[in-house]
Amino acid sequence: MVRKSLGAAALVLQCTAAFTVLPQQQPSAAGWAHARTQVEAYRQDIRMPSTEPQVPYKPPGSDQATWVGVNQRLQRSRILMVGKFIDDEYANQLIAMMLYLEKESRDKPVSLYFNSPGANLRPAMAVFDTMQQMAFPTSTLNLGLATGMVSFLCAAGDKGKRFALPNARFLMQRTGMEDAYRGQASDIGIEVGQMVKKNNRMEEALTAITGHTRDKIRADFQRDFYLSAAEAVQYGVIDKVLMPRDKTRKMESTKDLQFGDNAFTRSQDPTFGEFGGEDQRYGGQKGGGWGRTPDSDGPGTAV
Repeated sequence: MVRKSLGAAALVLQCTAAFTVLPQQQPSAAGWAHARTQVEAYRQDIRMPSTEPQVPYKPPGSDQATWVGVNQRLQRSRILMVGKFIDDEYANQLIAMMLYLEKESRDKPVSLYFNSPGANLRPAMAVFDTMQQMAFPTSTLNLGLATGMVSFLCAAGDKGKRFALPNARFLMQRTGMEDAYRGQASDIGIEVGQMVKKNNRMEEALTAITGHTRDKIRADFQRDFYLSAAEAVQYGVIDKVLMPRDKTRKMESTKDLQFGDNAFTRSQDPTFGEFGGEDQRYGGQKGGGWGRTPDSDGPGTAV
């Protein structure tokens, strides 16, 4: 009997020892830091950074999408969004991107979308020369505003692939010196002479692009020369005005492989400059336009 009692007591002691609660161990500082790092890494994967608009992008052959900048995503689709003033640094970025896209494919087209307040003369001419050297087809689109040399770059796309939205505007002009220049009169004369040569080169290129004479372009650019999208078609700066789909009155259109059916062609009469009263139509002219003269068949000399 005593032996049985001792055996039961020993069994109770063994069970009590087995279920004894061990003292709680606090995680170390290194452990907490590691856990926080893992949480932050997880959050970084799922959240969208706020510095630049980000969009999800799944690289070819990958099962997981990553966040990339919206401009970077457009570039992967061979679309260059030109939305800033074009200075030397920005021009170098555009040139580098065009060179890379040509290296990637010489056959796939590249689109340049413009909504820019202007450009310096020399950087813009560098972008223009690069556009002319590229083997891939180049299309241009004025989204809203193309000022100064940016209008010239819009006109530098391939014929038949130069577009503008209905409310886009063009401001064409000669470009002066980029910065204040100090020095001797002879040095200033040299700098001014270089700017004149660059402007002459731009006028020569516009003569070839638009078909207008050099004298007409020079006369038009004596002052700021504004063109609406429809007027830019008539002037030869672009080829078509892209009309909204199913949101405006029905218009005749031609088949366009890149932008669809809704394309307004140069062969059609845009009837711009039409107002409510007969006497308000640009001095009685049926088809108005900035600087239009009675003898001209398009936007004419600035007067």
